[in-house]
Amino acid sequence: MKKTVLICFFIFLCIVLISCSNNTPDGTMDGLTDDSGESENSSKGNSSDKITITLGGLRLYDELLQEVAAFNEESEMHWIQVIDYFAEAEYNWVAAEMRLYTELIAGKGPDILVDFASSYRNSTLFVDLYPFIDNDNELDRSDFFPNALKAFEGIDGELKFVADRFIIHTMIGIAEDLAFIDSWTPQDLLVILDEFSHMQVPLGSKMYDEGFVSIMITFSGDQFIDFERYKANLDSEEFIHVLEASRRLPNRNDIPDIYMEATTEFTKLRLREQLVSFTFLNNPRKYQEFVFALGDIRVIGIPTSQGGSDIIVAYNEQLGITASSEHKEEAWMFVRRFLMTPNQADSAQLSKVFSNGFPLRIDLYEKLIAECMRTTASTYIGDGSLSLDTMTQTEADDLRTIIENAKPVGRHLDIEIRDHIEGDINTFYAGGKTAEETAKIMQNRVQTYLDELS
Repeated sequence: MKKTVLICFFIFLCIVLISCSNNTPDGTMDGLTDDSGESENSSKGNSSDKITITLGGLRLYDELLQEVAAFNEESEMHWIQVIDYFAEAEYNWVAAEMRLYTELIAGKGPDILVDFASSYRNSTLFVDLYPFIDNDNELDRSDFFPNALKAFEGIDGELKFVADRFIIHTMIGIAEDLAFIDSWTPQDLLVILDEFSHMQVPLGSKMYDEGFVSIMITFSGDQFIDFERYKANLDSEEFIHVLEASRRLPNRNDIPDIYMEATTEFTKLRLREQLVSFTFLNNPRKYQEFVFALGDIRVIGIPTSQGGSDIIVAYNEQLGITASSEHKEEAWMFVRRFLMTPNQADSAQLSKVFSNGFPLRIDLYEKLIAECMRTTASTYIGDGSLSLDTMTQTEADDLRTIIENAKPVGRHLDIEIRDHIEGDINTFYAGGKTAEETAKIMQNRVQTYLDELS
């Protein structure tokens, strides 16, 4: 009750502060400015002569700001003003997040929001982007990987946010070493960890005890925490297996820093001192690195109740249009730029642009693969560099299969949920509670938190 009252008071205070904002009259920064204070890319007339579209977020990455500058330069009718909530809150994350939330529920948020954690993908505060795509003469849903596009959808099947790329999370090992694994569930993993108890980091350095629990919750879809329906299921038998498996993994503090380096993981895999590596694939060359280092590999996926699957995750920086926006069509003119094929998208340029995520567009992905099959590449693993050969047709086919079969799930865990998990699980590791008792406590805490959110 006290927490609810404090939150309400804080929201009221934020509304007062917003109304007293001393930026521009509408609380935004007037576009992008250089060090001299002059507005960038204003060669096509004064911004006051154009329709103003506001774009804001808690994290505004450089590539996005460059696209804003290009849009302002090219458009004769529209001008984007940028609101950096984090910077304007003097880099106080909580204050920035609360101000953004308060403006959104008051209908005073930006026309375009940059969301980095799928926080609002089920919110009625944003419009469905599918009708915009369907009514766009230059776009079609078939232009994109369907499972990747689905990763951006909310529970109602609406597309509230979208980005131009996506990432796959999985586990990879040497095929010969994983040949005995027919099923890859948390219960199966429990048995396997007992068999390979001599390995210090059997699942890799990123899969330590409590980290493993967070990863399993994140990539289980709605199996353990259904954020859309505000329903926890942490006292299930499946989650108890997850807890038991995590106790067989090392504590983060017991893992030497050198184990965090990719070269060390590759070495330990080759020496059979590690079974798999938990990793993400974000470009074709990353996949080639594993083939180069390990030879015949098996991409086994994340342990799930269905027997394991590769997980496709929407890219962090996503764009959505607020329902309160008076310039939805104009806002779409900017958002659609990230879904189009660039006018001068040569293959070499694509390799740089999509170095941190696979293209959502199928045609751009195919151009990217063609470039990898045509050219060699240099890459860095740890402190060393290596040269990758041209991608083979087999590698290209295998990677395409991984992408097309990946399941679109995954969401960042709220900090408060992480706190609940870490606090309760440490008691479990210390032997103070059984897995069943710990699961029930976590269930009650997390469900209470979800009830407050709903």
